[in-house]
Amino acid sequence: PSNYVVRGVKNGSNQTIPNGSDTVITFVDDFDPNNWLSSNQIKPTVAGYYTVNAQVWWNAATTGSGQSNIQFRKNGSAQAAIQQFPLITTMGYGQELDAIIYFNGTTDYIEVTAYTGGGVSQDINGAATGTWFEASLIVGGGTSGT
Repeated sequence: PSNYVVRGVKNGSNQTIPNGSDTVITFVDDFDPNNWLSSNQIKPTVAGYYTVNAQVWWNAATTGSGQSNIQFRKNGSAQAAIQQFPLITTMGYGQELDAIIYFNGTTDYIEVTAYTGGGVSQDINGAATGTWFEASLIVGGGTSGT
C-alpha cells in the first residue's frame, strides 16, 4: 500500500488566480512512485477509494470584500468538495480540503481549482510547504473490493 501514494507541490513561483474564474492550480512532483501526477491532475491507475488532501496558501488579498475557495474537481467538471473563506487583507492565509473519493483506475482524475471573488486577482504563494496536493489509496486494488 505504501506505493499507492502521490504528492505534488508548488514549484517556488507564485500563481496568479484571476478574479471570478475557477483556475487549475499548478503542481510539480514531490513524490510519485506510480507516475499518477500529470498535467496538474492526479490520475491513479489502481481502482479504489482514496483519501485526497490539498492545502493552498494565499498571499494577502488587496481587497477585504468577497471570498476565495478551493475545490476538488473530478474529471474536469464535477465538484467533489469545496472550502470557502472570506478574503483576508492583513496577512496570508491557508485553506485546506480533504475528501475520500473513488477512482476507477483508468479514466478518473482529480484536480484542485482556486477561485477569488474580490474584484481583482490574487496570488497563491509559491512555497512548496504551503501549497500541496496528495492522494493515497485506502481501499481497493483487488476484484473483491478490499
